[in-house]
Amino acid sequence: MISLPFNGKLSLQQIQLISVSAYYVFNFIDRSISNVFLLLVLLLCLIDYKRLYEHIKEQRLLVIVIILLSTWVTFIGIYHQSPMHELDNYYRFLLLMPLLMITIKDHQMIFMLNICSLGALGHLFSTYIVGDMGRYDGTSSNAITYANLCALFLIMCIYFYFVKKHHSIYLFLSGLVFLFILVLTQTRGPLIGIIFSFIYLIFISRSRLLIASVSLVFISLIFIPNPLIERVKIIKQVTVESNPDPDNNQLIRESRSINERLFYLQYGLEKIKNHLMFGIGPHHIVKEMSSYTERNGINIKARDHLHNEFLDISVKFGIPALILLLLIYFVLYKSSDKDNQVMMNLILIMLISSQLTQSQFAHHQAITFFIVLSYLITNSKKQTLK
Repeated sequence: MISLPFNGKLSLQQIQLISVSAYYVFNFIDRSISNVFLLLVLLLCLIDYKRLYEHIKEQRLLVIVIILLSTWVTFIGIYHQSPMHELDNYYRFLLLMPLLMITIKDHQMIFMLNICSLGALGHLFSTYIVGDMGRYDGTSSNAITYANLCALFLIMCIYFYFVKKHHSIYLFLSGLVFLFILVLTQTRGPLIGIIFSFIYLIFISRSRLLIASVSLVFISLIFIPNPLIERVKIIKQVTVESNPDPDNNQLIRESRSINERLFYLQYGLEKIKNHLMFGIGPHHIVKEMSSYTERNGINIKARDHLHNEFLDISVKFGIPALILLLLIYFVLYKSSDKDNQVMMNLILIMLISSQLTQSQFAHHQAITFFIVLSYLITNSKKQTLK
């Protein structure tokens, strides 16, 4: 049986942890409810302002860098006269800062992973009952976002099972659930982070069991027909055939998608050259991109983000914003307790990898999901729940 990680009378710290756990669980069931729990846990943290102040002092270097990024975003917003809705997602690190005070233990994290997998499985079944779902996007606005959430928790399950050696059948099954759903999203981007995470885990653990398991997973994905690998294989056809078969709708879609991403990359690099310091402003991308495509006769849809976070933030806010963002990641890496260093490294690997193929700040569910988890483990071994 799965035992509850909380016993006896609940303290305020435990209620905070339960609330943030509920936030994660409902990310896989109903995103609107998860947002309610996130607001609740933020309120509970602000109520406990004395402990919050102590934790902010303890993590003052991280706090300073976050404030610097928020200040720079504000300055650029004023400089370009950007509307607030174009800036608010870039304040996520600052707005979620009270969650730095919440601590989580290994058995509580594992329990949360198990419940999240049950929630994700329940949502999957309910979607199947309604009808044919095609490319599965779960509770997210698009499949890429949901795939990144599942990929991160898949890596967390693997970490606890093989590195921390919590050999629980429930944890093993939870990992399989997240892997299965990841395949159904047909999203290739998270494979980058998963591969790098596997390499890192194998290097630090030297576990033959992990090597065998990873090999089995990849061999199974390659040789057992599934929608994810089919989308990976079709890339070769897209790059080889400049004029795809007009009767192959999937090939046409993939060709259009890859051409769009290549164009966004080229367009973004060109914009950075001319707006290195202050960017062009977040609200100008669509208008300027539309003018550029019309002027050059390019049949590409103009978007407000470039499908690459590091390129996107540089174009919108200048290179200083990119430097400050990377500095936040570095400080997160340095600020985590040594017992949680591996977990923090895995979160950062998955986050940075996901931002190579998705502008995370344009999808607040994903960036919030990653930030909250990184905050939870910065000091989980330094403090104890009372």
